[in-house]
Order: sequence, then C-alpha cells, then structure tokens
Amino acid sequence: MIKREVWYFPGVGPQNTTACLELMEKAVAEGLRHLVVASTTGDSGAQAARRLRLELIWEFDHNGIFHLLQTAGLMLLCQGISEGG
Repeated sequence: MIKREVWYFPGVGPQNTTACLELMEKAVAEGLRHLVVASTTGDSGAQAARRLRLELIWEFDHNGIFHLLQTAGLMLLCQGISEGG
C-alpha cells in the first residue's frame, strides 16, 4: 500500500523554502527519486538540488505549469482540427 501526505502552504514566498526542503528530504528518504519544485525565482529549486544532491532537470515557475498545459491543449486542438473534428 502506498500512503502519501499532501501539504499546502497558505501563500507563496521564500518563507516556505525551508519546510519544502524538509518535506523533500523526507520523500527522498522514503525512496522517491523524481521530485518537482515549483519556484518563482528558481532559488528553491537550486537549493533543493544542492541540499539533496539532485540533478536539476528543468527550472520553471508557476507560469511554466500553465504553459505546459496550454501547449498540450494546443496540440490536442490541432489534432482535432486536422481530423476534421
């Protein structure tokens, strides 16, 4: 059985970084190897990479998630148009 906790912070900002890094350390200790860090300035992602000895694959902010979803939606729209839908 897999059990996971979900934590929500009351707002954004650097005041959440320490708690976020501690939660990530806990996740790594439990065996997780793929983590996502949303970071407005990139500082939290960089700190996580240094502190946890992780490879930083792609750094993006909260708008990056929107653009990923927007890109996927655009691709599906184009596919529907090309299929005559």
